[in-house]
Amino acid sequence: MKNFIKLLLTGVFSITAVSAAFLSSGCNITKINGNEDPYKGAPVYTLEEFNALEAIPEGTKTLVVDIDDITATEGSYFVIGNKNMADFHTSKKTADVTEEEQPYVIGTNGDISYMNTNKAGFTLVIKDGSYTAPKYSDPNQVNNNKTALCFYVPDATDIIIDNVTFTGSVAFSCQWQQIHAAGYNPESVFPHTVKSLTLRKCIFSDGGIFQNGGFAKSLTIDECYFNGFDNGNNSNPIWFINSGSQDLGWYKGSACKLTVKNNTFKATRPIKVAEQSAENVIINIEYNTFEMSRLSTDTDDTKKNDAIIFSLATGSLAGVSVKNNTVSGDVLALIAFASETCVNMAENASFKIIGNTLSSAKLSVLWKTDTAFIPNFAVLY
Repeated sequence: MKNFIKLLLTGVFSITAVSAAFLSSGCNITKINGNEDPYKGAPVYTLEEFNALEAIPEGTKTLVVDIDDITATEGSYFVIGNKNMADFHTSKKTADVTEEEQPYVIGTNGDISYMNTNKAGFTLVIKDGSYTAPKYSDPNQVNNNKTALCFYVPDATDIIIDNVTFTGSVAFSCQWQQIHAAGYNPESVFPHTVKSLTLRKCIFSDGGIFQNGGFAKSLTIDECYFNGFDNGNNSNPIWFINSGSQDLGWYKGSACKLTVKNNTFKATRPIKVAEQSAENVIINIEYNTFEMSRLSTDTDDTKKNDAIIFSLATGSLAGVSVKNNTVSGDVLALIAFASETCVNMAENASFKIIGNTLSSAKLSVLWKTDTAFIPNFAVLY
């Protein structure tokens, strides 16, 4: 380090000299001008090559899949991975579970124990390219026509979708439902949930739907751009449905931590962040820009051009932060609540509203009205 300080004092700043000074002092330079590819050196597969793997190669830390340009077929899920490489639940009588199997038990039902294979996790990077799905006006059509992007990978996988352009009604289903568990007295549904899903620097032309409970233990949407669109039916940029933990009686799955940060939303309707099951969910909405306008069919009585909505939800949220967001344009409010009782907070959980830039918008209202409303559990800073 003395050599480096000497260079600073003498004004000698060649890259070679500075690098040598750092190296001689025990430091390492891993980036110059921040341009290093974070996935450099990781093996790259085509989608066909990856989907043909029987297992993730042993010792894999990061793996990149080049999806090129994908067009989803109506009526079928688009799958990345396969059930051979994914984890699998099995069941057997509890009395027969060995000491070696005990760490893999995820729940019991009567005298039956259920286990997961717990395959090694890795980071799966989906980088560049585009994904095009059919476009629908009703979100239920997206689910009923099975246009979701699905991942059949080990449960401990971190998925990163980086710089992908999404067009059409895009649904994400990172949790796959195993219909039967191999072994004794199989149950009907066994959910598999990945460790995390991160969407980074992606473009959404027609919004995205994330549905059906615990699709990832952590979901982050970071530095993405949501283009304004009009599908004739509310046009919510993001719709989180059933993100709460699943209670199957014998097994209670993990809920999701939702983080929406550093994004730009050009929208006529709010992002829906808590709808239906929201048990034990943590929601962070921070440093986003909302450029709002009215839907083409809106009138002065419509009153739906809010930035964020907390919808009718069951369960108790584990924490909420709405922080340092900016709203502009033809906007009614930063936050809307579907009713005065639509949100419940878990014991000792906080609901924080901090440092948002509102322009002409109200801070918080009841949905479809301009009536100011802030729940008594919310804390303003």
